[in-house]
Amino acid sequence: MDIKEMAMEKAGEIVKGSIKEKADEIVKKVKSDKDFAKKFTSNPVKAIEEVSGIDLPDEQINKLVDSVKSKVKPENVIGKIGEIAGGKKD
Repeated sequence: MDIKEMAMEKAGEIVKGSIKEKADEIVKKVKSDKDFAKKFTSNPVKAIEEVSGIDLPDEQINKLVDSVKSKVKPENVIGKIGEIAGGKKD
């Protein structure tokens, strides 16, 4: 492996790490903010672009959406919205 290939591999690892970190932040926001959870449920790409403050390339934003969706199932988001809006039910 030459230096260019090693640099490209390292860059890929950094991007993957950044996506994971951002996904974790978004998962926390989905779980704690009912308005954001509604936005994410109806239009995850737009919600993530709004919260990140940047317009990401489709390839990156879709990876981020998939990562968040894998950690927060839609039925859990809807249940969390209900908890936040109406108080936690025992």
